[in-house]
Amino acid sequence: MQSDLRRRVEAATGRRVAAVAPLSGGCIGAVYRVELMEGAPVVVKVGTPGAGLALEGWMLDYLARRSALPVPAVHHADDALLVMDCLAADGRLDAGAEAHAAELLAALHGIGAPDYGLERDTLIGGL
Repeated sequence: MQSDLRRRVEAATGRRVAAVAPLSGGCIGAVYRVELMEGAPVVVKVGTPGAGLALEGWMLDYLARRSALPVPAVHHADDALLVMDCLAADGRLDAGAEAHAAELLAALHGIGAPDYGLERDTLIGGL
């Protein structure tokens, strides 16, 4: 699996992989922190065909363009592989961070459009 993952990430980014470490999360696939020989580390989600990772990449791009949410930049997104920036975090959420997250979420819900809905179905639509 590691050699296939390395090959896929190298093909998607055009950069050689130095190291791969598993991360927690990723309900539809495995998630890894990938150190590249050149440049910053990336986070890689790997799913089976039909996992919808291309759509997840589109959704992240949409949020980055339309909101102030700290969304990772997407470097590659296809149906079974998503490569994005690794956002630094210390894992702590204090009251100030929670209040800021609430403000960002409220602002996200304030985004309007000329018609009801979004131009395509998304992964969260069923919720």
